[in-house]
Amino acid sequence: MSHTTIFPTLRILSAATALLGVGASFAQQPAAAPKPIDWTKAVPDTSFKAPKVNQENSWTARTPRIYGNSQNKEQTWGVFEYSFETKALWTDNMTATFHLLLDAVDVIKNSKGQIPEDTPRFSYMTLTLRYSDIPKGKDHKICAVLPPAALERFGKPIAIGLEVTVGDTVVYADDKNVAPLLAGAMQKVAAANNSVKLPKWWEFVNAYPQIQSKMARRNDYLVDRAKTPFAVVAIDDYLISK
Repeated sequence: MSHTTIFPTLRILSAATALLGVGASFAQQPAAAPKPIDWTKAVPDTSFKAPKVNQENSWTARTPRIYGNSQNKEQTWGVFEYSFETKALWTDNMTATFHLLLDAVDVIKNSKGQIPEDTPRFSYMTLTLRYSDIPKGKDHKICAVLPPAALERFGKPIAIGLEVTVGDTVVYADDKNVAPLLAGAMQKVAAANNSVKLPKWWEFVNAYPQIQSKMARRNDYLVDRAKTPFAVVAIDDYLISK
């Protein structure tokens, strides 16, 4: 199979909030990430274009109204969407892993004691989707969705990331969409350990004790868009996962 070009454009639907300050000790360095592939120097039809990030005011979505009127108020969902272009005639065996970090500091504070103070402040979630039979073309879209109850219970997303592989090759990794204080904490820890290269944010939060001790893994909450009410909206724009 020939290499595939993926030109990601990110649309993240959620809100960012401040992260706790962290110290400068790092218990252990995360495993080294695969070396990025320089698609700009590769063979024709495998050039790479950096993603474009939408503004924060487009980071939330209300439940779509398909038919009739509901007696309940429209709820707010977190929707994390990437679009990309492929130049190979067909692309198979593509895997996309979404990474999400939520901060419940405001949820815990506003509960007026109903939520125990030792409740994990942070929630780390992932979702892996697999795709095949992707035809050559532009504006293919893939999307992960966080249901309203999870958004209300576990707080605001403060970091979103995506890793894409085709076969065994990593073709794209997006780890730049983080709240400013999380980015600052990573830089401080890297500087204290004389490290020039920063780890991906999900490697950092899973290795740094001060965050780990306040974080819970919740991998059953992010879902494929096709399993939500958004599935019937612009259905032809989105890939169907296997």
